[in-house]
Amino acid sequence: MTSHPLQSKSSSRALWWLLLAVTFVAFAVLAFPIYVIRPFRSQGAEELAASLAISRWSPLITAICAGISIVLAMVLTPRISSGRIWLKRSGAILLASFAIAIALASRVNIFEKMFHPIKAAQFLPAAQANTDGKEMVLAVKVGAEQRAYPVVIMAYHHILNDSLGGTPLVVTY
Repeated sequence: MTSHPLQSKSSSRALWWLLLAVTFVAFAVLAFPIYVIRPFRSQGAEELAASLAISRWSPLITAICAGISIVLAMVLTPRISSGRIWLKRSGAILLASFAIAIALASRVNIFEKMFHPIKAAQFLPAAQANTDGKEMVLAVKVGAEQRAYPVVIMAYHHILNDSLGGTPLVVTY
């Protein structure tokens, strides 16, 4: 039994929309936490909670989306038999490949890539520091020694291993 040409065309169109939707969901699950938790952007409590929840589940969600997109591309490519066949088949394969790439990217902690560690901190005496007097700092005093860490730098790097007066420190902001 063969299907009616219009029915086949409409089901193929639905599969294309489903492939696009699944790829979009995978992209959104990857992009939303990156958008919300990017450096120097304030976040609301609900927005941050949603972002962290999505980030936690993104490897599973994007893997499911990648699997669905592979199946859809495999179903769609043989159905394409008219028009720009190679372009349509390439499009289906590219969308599935994009969903796979997103699934792989969701396993990388992008925040570790965004916030580069300070490898070797350098310090100046306060008199030589080029600040306007309004710059916020994290100040630490151990015995007679003291040090200030500019918040603008710590906000980007978030953590610094240091020692002061022989005492190991982990400075974080």
